[in-house]
Amino acid sequence: MNSVKVWTAISMLVVASSAGDILLSAAMKRIGDLDAIRSTRGLFAVVKAVCSEKLFLFGLSCLIFSFFCLIAILFQYKTHHFTDWSFVFNHQYTSSHRRSCQ
Repeated sequence: MNSVKVWTAISMLVVASSAGDILLSAAMKRIGDLDAIRSTRGLFAVVKAVCSEKLFLFGLSCLIFSFFCLIAILFQYKTHHFTDWSFVFNHQYTSSHRRSCQ
């Protein structure tokens, strides 16, 4: 896998992961307090509230896509050296670590 494909896949992974985190956060803010929903209407109402929220479903699909981007990067490498794989993990960790520190 050449470096352009690697960097494209890593950038797709970072964008999808960031978008998924942001969309899940917005969905949970829109849904509200799940404990209050559970205490008044029950556990099924919590599941229904979460699964009917479109932002949650889109955020979840972004995170699933980023996971498969990571798997695709790892499987495209022809070498089996851990240093090549740590290259991918370091970029993913750095991007998520920057978001959590802001």
